[in-house]
Amino acid sequence: MASEPRTGETAAARIAIHTARLTSLKDEDLLGAIRGTEPFREAEIIDSAWDDPALWDRLGLMLAFADEIGRRGLIDGIAPLYDLAPLDDPWEMTQGIRHGPERATKDQPGVLESIMRELVGHPRGGTRLWATRELGILRDAESLGVLRSTALEDPEPLVREEAVGSLLLLTQARGRLKRGITSFIYSVAKNDRDEGVRRAAVHALGDLDEALAAPLRPAPPEWFMDPGWPGQTSGPEAYQAIRRIVRALIGGELRDERLDATLATKGLVLAMTPGGGVYPPAEPPKPADGSVPTWRAKVQLWGTRAAGDAREPLGLTALIELRRASRDEVRAELLEVVPSPS
Repeated sequence: MASEPRTGETAAARIAIHTARLTSLKDEDLLGAIRGTEPFREAEIIDSAWDDPALWDRLGLMLAFADEIGRRGLIDGIAPLYDLAPLDDPWEMTQGIRHGPERATKDQPGVLESIMRELVGHPRGGTRLWATRELGILRDAESLGVLRSTALEDPEPLVREEAVGSLLLLTQARGRLKRGITSFIYSVAKNDRDEGVRRAAVHALGDLDEALAAPLRPAPPEWFMDPGWPGQTSGPEAYQAIRRIVRALIGGELRDERLDATLATKGLVLAMTPGGGVYPPAEPPKPADGSVPTWRAKVQLWGTRAAGDAREPLGLTALIELRRASRDEVRAELLEVVPSPS
């Protein structure tokens, strides 16, 4: 029997606890446990929800299932495992779901690709998103059609974004597809109904043909808005605006010399900020003179050596300025990265 999850416990700790229990199960019992586990809800999971130890426990259990599938070569467990996946988690630890299925199918070429192509038609957005990502990682030319269809037709914008990224990965291994994929991504960048998908397509297009991408990039923003990364929120906390800045640093859309040097020295990559660090101070009251409220957040930056590894503080803090642009929109700008207070 697994111990009860505790506040502050990491996903890695929960994985270890569940793995110790799962290793003693027969294959049929393990499959039953996977199929009997409640999937994550179908929505982006806001950072504050992860204060609930039960959510960490479910994430740890899902990743323990993945590890056990890989250890046993249990191919029948792959599709039920992906049935559980969340659409989003704050530090993208769900990306660790792929390693077990990859180990399980390493001696059977084409099997994992076939499973993932089936899963991109799954009713759950989280399942479709991570299956779409895996198709890009696998870089199988036979996935071209399903990735194009997903980028055009999936009802969830996050999944369409992922399909664009997977198409870009496909060009890196299948050079003969580059011309057609470039034209396709250009069309997505111009025509998708969602701003986030168009932005992702422009970013991908820049890697393929900067001359095509350049005219589609957004006009120079207002001084307080980081290019292409407006934070959307329905409340004053602006956690999404903060997260977009950190995601931009992770993806390279934003750069900082001090941060780059620290990561290189420590041999780390930037990780999404854990815990309370993503919550900015409450928005101040609207100034009496009617001007737009502005306020600042200090966000501790963390690094990791590999997906799923324990995070460690970099000794750096991102200073971020927030500004309310409308009733439903908060925008953010990275001011600078400075040493964290001792």
